[in-house]
Amino acid sequence: MATGFQTNMIRRGLQGDTSPPDGLPDAGAFRAPVVADVVHQLMVATKEQLGDQLLSAFNATYDEMDALLASLGPSDWNQPCYHPGAVIPVSGFVNLRLMELYVHGWDMRSRLEPTVHLPPESWPVLLDLLPHFLSYMVVPTSEDPQSLCYRFVLSENMANSTDLVVADGTICLMAAGHSSAHATFACDTETFLLLMWGRLAFDTAIAEGRLSITGNHSPAADFGRWYKGF
Repeated sequence: MATGFQTNMIRRGLQGDTSPPDGLPDAGAFRAPVVADVVHQLMVATKEQLGDQLLSAFNATYDEMDALLASLGPSDWNQPCYHPGAVIPVSGFVNLRLMELYVHGWDMRSRLEPTVHLPPESWPVLLDLLPHFLSYMVVPTSEDPQSLCYRFVLSENMANSTDLVVADGTICLMAAGHSSAHATFACDTETFLLLMWGRLAFDTAIAEGRLSITGNHSPAADFGRWYKGF
């Protein structure tokens, strides 16, 4: 399971080893479709292997990670470790665990509660992790060499407006205003996060009045067609 894998990567990192385990590529070599396929295969294999012991194994791996993290000293938290997406510090795995609890918690509750929300305390963690995940997304290449800038104006004071910039097959987040926006979206922070993490469809957000568009609607529509989140 993912927690057991991350615990092993932390142990290796604490020993100064950031190399990929056998069978995995160098850090940063994965792209989103490959990650999704690998994770799916791992989930299926784990479920088949553990059967009705899945929940107890899940709890045991969390207890193991908790014990390891509780044993760390101040200098250990910045120790670099292997992750398929990038070499990250030990502290980065804590944010990854929080992300999975928040996002996958929303996944499960949204099937049972029609008005489920991402808790506000999750927003800073999910915003901080977005650039890391965006860095290994595959985006469509354009014949137009000009980069595309999508501006998201977020309604809460805790979050600044941000530009999502697509250029040369890469995608990144920047502080708003570095260039002119081709399309501007207005929404609250929760809507932005659900869109970015692929839990809310672009068209659904517009139809429900959660997302509004100003400026050129053509690049905005293009964004809604290709961006599907993680």
